[in-house]
Amino acid sequence: MHFLCKLNEMAFVITDPCIATKDTACVDVCPVDCIHPRKDEPEFEQATMLYIHPEECIDCGACVPACHVAAIYDAPDTTPKSQASLIEANAIFRSGDADAFARAEALVRAHESAHPELMAIPAPDRAAAHAK
Repeated sequence: MHFLCKLNEMAFVITDPCIATKDTACVDVCPVDCIHPRKDEPEFEQATMLYIHPEECIDCGACVPACHVAAIYDAPDTTPKSQASLIEANAIFRSGDADAFARAEALVRAHESAHPELMAIPAPDRAAAHAK
């Protein structure tokens, strides 16, 4: 199953400042629980980052100010080009779907390998580096 057709419907995208951070403040404020994996979901310990389920998101924006590392962009169009693979990772991830989880995590690992200069920056400062 391939979800690229959903990219134009995605409201929010979680990007690389979330990698290894997984601060769940965004999860706590989401009124529809569209950010996964939550701490009570089996994938949480294994996940490299959190993902926004594009079909569950209601486009409320509560997650953006809640994110302590500024990892959330309000649309694929406003997400920096360096984060493109993470747009697809958010589109693919589905809680409880082992294959989708593996494919999303593979995209995250590829992103980490492709952008060592970004990954060397502490997570709270990484979003500022996206503009450079």
